Amino acid sequence: MLSTIKAQRPARKPLREALTLDASSRIDRDAGVIKDVRILGAKSRNGREYTEEAMREAVSLYENADVHIDHRLSEKEPERGLWEAFGVLKNVRYVPEQKALRGDLHYLKTHEAAAKILERIERWPETIGLSHEAY
Repeated sequence: MLSTIKAQRPARKPLREALTLDASSRIDRDAGVIKDVRILGAKSRNGREYTEEAMREAVSLYENADVHIDHRLSEKEPERGLWEAFGVLKNVRYVPEQKALRGDLHYLKTHEAAAKILERIERWPETIGLSHEAY
């Protein structure tokens, strides 16, 4: 099924999802890792539903996927700048009991927004999260 999606990539519209981090995410500041972040759940706030099969197949798509700061301001600017590069996802896995994809976000400790993002996760984890855009 995913190979069909890839083959039709240019003709498809972007799929955008958003998801807040949950309190189970743990920060290892020395290693530069936010552990066990929720990447994708079975039901989204946008009204989409993902099957277990689709999520299992998506694991390889999310492994080593770039994580950027903020959303693009314009569809006319499809490329991301260096400042937006925050980290990558590693150890992506499907967790059946949660019906979700989870993984570890390895971030650049030297990123100028790192301290602010980490404080927000620690103080108000429900107000920050990951969003993705897939074609």
